[in-house]
Amino acid sequence: MTARFESLHEFRIPLRNELVVGGRSVGEREGLFITMATADGARGVGEIAPLPGFHKETVADCLQLLKAHQSVLNELPLPADGAALSTLFEALAPFANLPSLHFGLSMAAVNLQAVRRGVQPAEWLDAAPLTRLLVNGLVMTPPAQWLTDGQRLADEGFRVIKIKVGRAAARDEAAALLALHAQLGDRVQFVLDGNRAWTPSEADGFLSQIHSLPLLYCEELLHKPAELAALQARSGVAMALDETLFDAAPPADLISQWPSVLVLKLDRIQGSLATGLQLAAAARERGQPAIVSSAFNTLVGWSFLVQVAAALHGPHAGLDTQRCYSAALTCDPACWSEGAIDVPRSWINDIIRFAPYCREVVL
Repeated sequence: MTARFESLHEFRIPLRNELVVGGRSVGEREGLFITMATADGARGVGEIAPLPGFHKETVADCLQLLKAHQSVLNELPLPADGAALSTLFEALAPFANLPSLHFGLSMAAVNLQAVRRGVQPAEWLDAAPLTRLLVNGLVMTPPAQWLTDGQRLADEGFRVIKIKVGRAAARDEAAALLALHAQLGDRVQFVLDGNRAWTPSEADGFLSQIHSLPLLYCEELLHKPAELAALQARSGVAMALDETLFDAAPPADLISQWPSVLVLKLDRIQGSLATGLQLAAAARERGQPAIVSSAFNTLVGWSFLVQVAAALHGPHAGLDTQRCYSAALTCDPACWSEGAIDVPRSWINDIIRFAPYCREVVL
């Protein structure tokens, strides 16, 4: 069975508030929705959404490569089941160096096959996926707002809160974290994301100040990822790889032997879904979790990431990013309950609600 290209739509979707990514302000989410179809009338939608300041490729780069390899899209082989994805990924090899493009095409194919089989993508990828997916509530504000934001997330039912650190004075951030823990007690655990902010001595000093905090893990606290394992050994706090997975020259040995958590932004890793599934399988063999995360995808891409996270049985997911869009452009509030997503109810495989923000592109 093969799929063929059916349509391509460019989108520009406003954000509720500007995001600062890689030092750049982003006020709207732009990208492409691609629809693939089969002769029996089934359709699958994929999202191609490179984020300025985060992805290296642009929408224009993706369009150029799609045009150059349009023949691949007109006869794309579809695997019979989730265990035979290698045939799809081999066909998509010309797109592997643009992760957001490779991800969108992989997503469209998996969505399409799920529709044809009468199941959801999570069920197509895994025999017994999660139906309820825990999410870590996201805090990106300055320390002065952490008490307010953390309390709101706890009241919404989140039991894991992820906070961006390394953006203000370490002593102020430590004090704010301890105050938040004192306010919330044992209701929540924390994930801290440093985005490579510190040296080993700076991280040691910070962690020593918050040793009483119930930490699940910390993401990329150090400038140099090769020093993270030693920091984990000294501190006793689990360290997670994130940016390291999509470095220009990722350290293969470090990743293959990593003793702790992996955070997967699937549309940023070279090889996207193909590489992500391999990394998750290797982590599972070591008894470690793989956490699926979102680069502020639209509802279409976000809902597919929910499906993948459910198939991978992660303890939680970094998918509290939909609040950056207006309520009309996010999933039904009934999909959320106590900091978790109803996986079957949240899946979206169409672009109907985004029609006002789209224009069709001819390849």
